[in-house]
Amino acid sequence: MALRDAFCPNCGSPTQINDTKEFCFCLSCGNKIMVPRRELPVVEPDATVSSHEPRQRAQAMIENEQIKQVDVPSQDGNTAPAEKMKEAEFYYSLSREKKEYADVNAEPSYYLKGQDILVNLSQQFPLDYHVWWELCKPMDFAVILEGEVSCCPNVINRTYFDKALDLAPLEKKMDLIRQHDKYSEVKERVLKEQEEKQRALEAEEQRKQKIAEEQCRQAEIERQEKERIESEQRRQAEIERQEKERIESEQRAAEFTQVRQEMSVSVWSSLKEKDYKAIDNSYFQFKSPEGDLIIATLKVVANVLYLSAFHEDARKKNTIYMDQSIAIHFNESGVAMTFDNKPIVVRGWNPLQNRICVMANPNGGCMVNDFVLVQDREYVAGISKTAKKPLVSFKKLFGQETGM
Repeated sequence: MALRDAFCPNCGSPTQINDTKEFCFCLSCGNKIMVPRRELPVVEPDATVSSHEPRQRAQAMIENEQIKQVDVPSQDGNTAPAEKMKEAEFYYSLSREKKEYADVNAEPSYYLKGQDILVNLSQQFPLDYHVWWELCKPMDFAVILEGEVSCCPNVINRTYFDKALDLAPLEKKMDLIRQHDKYSEVKERVLKEQEEKQRALEAEEQRKQKIAEEQCRQAEIERQEKERIESEQRRQAEIERQEKERIESEQRAAEFTQVRQEMSVSVWSSLKEKDYKAIDNSYFQFKSPEGDLIIATLKVVANVLYLSAFHEDARKKNTIYMDQSIAIHFNESGVAMTFDNKPIVVRGWNPLQNRICVMANPNGGCMVNDFVLVQDREYVAGISKTAKKPLVSFKKLFGQETGM
């Protein structure tokens, strides 16, 4: 097995090929490499090749091979065969037709075929300046001189050009120099224009990106503002709904109160005349300022109506205690009065509604303020009979309007 070093024409990485095989594979990228049947000089890695383009790597390999063969003496004369030169020109023309120079990422296969022919000719006819002149031309040499734009990164190979210039007749030297200088001048301008164009494109892309970012930022601001407005509208709608419900509730309460007052006229008249049948043996419930459940009863004893207050002590197994009992009567508006004709008020009730007022219930029966008055003779008799009386009571709930 004969292994030798070479460059991969695809990725440009150093690899090894086996002369006894028809092909091998790159150790870096896995590309299939056809092994040449002719003997080629070993190609050492060239530190001067700085481009990462596959086509430039492949071109550098050919150039390195040729540089090592420039001093091989000719065995067949000084002029390369015209047929071989035409074949090389054929592949050059096909490369231009396929615009291989335009695709900087693809391998220029036709151009490299032409270069391969010229490499062979340069080994066989090293004194023919035509071979070196054609070999030094990059892919876009002709299109640049014709005024077309090319992005091909390759330039004239200075080593090959110098070899052609040294071997060319005196009358041809100036023509070669003019073509070389014209290409170099145009190519330098084209590359500069391409760089400026690329910078302009990058600047435009940055500008578009900034515009897009600003649009996104503005869209986010608008979205947040829209959400804020919608939230405020929902909040305002909720306030309006609550206000509407409040007004409707007040209207219903006013209507209810109006109905109660109209229905209560006959009840008030009866109570003022001390006709207590509508409220005798009845009770209503409410909470004391301390949070205890108060059971208030109305019961006639010996033609006198008594208002009594009871509370339940849960700590002592729900024992019922009587807190207070006072004799009352009613005025012409159904307000409970003491016998010295002062309205009775309840501690802890709303100051505007702390008087005890009996009114008719539109649903049937009577009410004390907003509390339903339930008539239940057995319950009132039972609680009055079984309730305990504390030795000292500090839970007086009923008092005169002038003070408790």
